[in-house]
Amino acid sequence: MKEMLLGMFLALEKTEGNLDLLKLLLTAVLSIIGAWIGGAFGAKRGFEQFRDQQAFGKRLAWYEEMISALLQGATNLAVAATLKEYAQNEHDHEEALRSWRDMQPKHLLINQITAKGILYAQQETYNKLWKATGFLQELADQSNAFNFLNREHLDSMDHTKVQLRRAADALAEDMRAQLGIDPLGTHPRDLEKQPLPAPPAGL
Repeated sequence: MKEMLLGMFLALEKTEGNLDLLKLLLTAVLSIIGAWIGGAFGAKRGFEQFRDQQAFGKRLAWYEEMISALLQGATNLAVAATLKEYAQNEHDHEEALRSWRDMQPKHLLINQITAKGILYAQQETYNKLWKATGFLQELADQSNAFNFLNREHLDSMDHTKVQLRRAADALAEDMRAQLGIDPLGTHPRDLEKQPLPAPPAGL
């Protein structure tokens, strides 16, 4: 750009008062400057759009990963609790304990993903997530990092399972809003728990 402008000015010195040529050269200079500014602005705008897309992609990936980890943890708790509650023999108790110990890696994964939440989650949703993982940590503390399982843990397991699912639902609603999708409202799993409507009169 500098060399081109210098060449233009040198050419102007040789015009010796030729106004038509002077106007032509000035028009060319202004066109070049305008094109350069427009190109620079367009490149900057393109970079900003790319950066925003990358940031949104990372946020979406975190939401998906966090929701999946929470629901897997909740399902694992439900399975372990059911096996323990209905255990009839030593084999059943061993199966329950094996499922319970599967919570160790899931707990670590949930904590790892939660730590990134401060970068992506909405404040209210992050509070719910932090609360849910706090209950999970209490279970880990009570059972020596999920190494033993007693019937006394069943109520805490059920409560923690619910908290994990609620945190996952809150995250899902956040992400739906950011994607422009209508709120889900009542989750299908909650609809299943509602009492059936009364039969029509006369039946």
